[in-house]
Amino acid sequence: MSGLSSADLELVATAPLFSGIERDDLLALLSGAATVAYPKTALLFNQGDKADRFFVVLAGQVNLFAMTKTGQQSIIEIFTAIATFAEAAIFLTGEFPLNCEVLGGTRLVHVPAAPFLKHLSQHS
Repeated sequence: MSGLSSADLELVATAPLFSGIERDDLLALLSGAATVAYPKTALLFNQGDKADRFFVVLAGQVNLFAMTKTGQQSIIEIFTAIATFAEAAIFLTGEFPLNCEVLGGTRLVHVPAAPFLKHLSQHS
């Protein structure tokens, strides 16, 4: 993991969730955020895991899926650049409602929930 480069910060600023937010507020909301590269396909989280962060797709693809009764993946939603996902989970139940798989070659920004929510509560 590494912090956000200025290029990554500029990409994140174009995501609909962050559009129109002043740079200082954006930096505060992204306190502790880090860019993570996934060279191989990997499971990011499981249904029921604690939602202690949400994500911004910088490049690549992420699949949210449920498991069927027969053990097959049922893709619910696909995210590509520049989209945010899993932010609802930090506001609602505090748990991820689905499973998430990151395809190889994907780059994500992990945004920790605690500083994000703290800044929102102090600067609505």
